[in-house]
Amino acid sequence: MSLDCCNLCRCRAQVAAVRVRDAVRTGAPTPDAHPEQPNGDPFSAVDGECPPEAAVVVKCIMLRAAFGGMAGDVEMLIGFAPAWQRRCALCVPS
Repeated sequence: MSLDCCNLCRCRAQVAAVRVRDAVRTGAPTPDAHPEQPNGDPFSAVDGECPPEAAVVVKCIMLRAAFGGMAGDVEMLIGFAPAWQRRCALCVPS
């Protein structure tokens, strides 16, 4: 086996060993599904709930989903955007 293949296998084994699993429902509401957002701006809720450096991650996921692509990939991104938004909201200092 080549060194690259061995590194890939080792990385895959490390990822598989992680006990935490994200449970994301398919068809979950996206951050832009909230009608109370001003001007229909899907990014406004992210700005209000997440620190700026974390909000960028959520916005990138939302933007990538908006570009479309394979249905399964888009569905995954739509499901993970609100999951990361909730996760990032926990980073806001109280």
